[in-house]
Amino acid sequence: MSSTKNAFVVVLGLALLFVAYGCSGPLQVTYKPAEGGLSMLKDPVRVNVAPVADARSVKDPKRIGKIEATIADMNATELVLSEEPARLVKKALSEELKAAGFIVTDAKEAELVLASSIKAFRLDVGGRDEAEIAIDAVLEKSGGGALWTGTFAFRKERYAGVMGNSRGTLERLVNGALSAAIRKGVNGMVAEVNRSADRSGGRAESPSIDAREVAGTGRLVISSAPERAKVYIDEVYYGLTPLTLDLRPGIHDVSVGQKGFRDSKERVSVRSGETTELEAALDKE
Repeated sequence: MSSTKNAFVVVLGLALLFVAYGCSGPLQVTYKPAEGGLSMLKDPVRVNVAPVADARSVKDPKRIGKIEATIADMNATELVLSEEPARLVKKALSEELKAAGFIVTDAKEAELVLASSIKAFRLDVGGRDEAEIAIDAVLEKSGGGALWTGTFAFRKERYAGVMGNSRGTLERLVNGALSAAIRKGVNGMVAEVNRSADRSGGRAESPSIDAREVAGTGRLVISSAPERAKVYIDEVYYGLTPLTLDLRPGIHDVSVGQKGFRDSKERVSVRSGETTELEAALDKE
């Protein structure tokens, strides 16, 4: 009887320890690519995904946000991942590139190299969940010369709903944010590699003058009345007005806002080697 009682106590203790750790342990995110919405290479190209740099100013790179609302199966005040975001981003990049038709390899004979750096990786859980991801990336010919440069970016606020959050909903939110950010960039890479292959008769050669112009930047100068308004470009926060930025050429969604005023939203065309000015006059609410 005594041995049975002791065994029960041990099992109960282990169960309680498991529950306690499960409620306070880190969030594990296994990246799963979304279905559809991805462009494809005309011909396979080998690419080496370099280790991802983490440029965030943080003491603990695994910490990605604060928790200010109840989570069904988590008892913590900080949201911490089970692995560093840099490792998760590298896995996600590799998966998406494979899905687009690239041959991902660490071999030296890879025609292309993808270098990237995390600028923002955040999920704050509260009355409204706030997710933000920003990753600067450059796709280069292994011998030198940029084919594509850009930022994988995603920013979204959402209400968790009546049922609130759980580990499962948070994992899906991180996964979805990362997928949405990366896929925009991968589609741009595919388009540029396909154009490069067409110009060189099917081979991904060093970029031509036109490709280097595309890979260049244009300047965007933003001012507002009143000043010190928040600037979001393609859903990524860049700073307060007045603001001068060098951006990849193309169409960008710019939002300028300040507390007590209505947001000013514009679609702005940034051209390589040129300066575009945007003046935002904010109306009071």
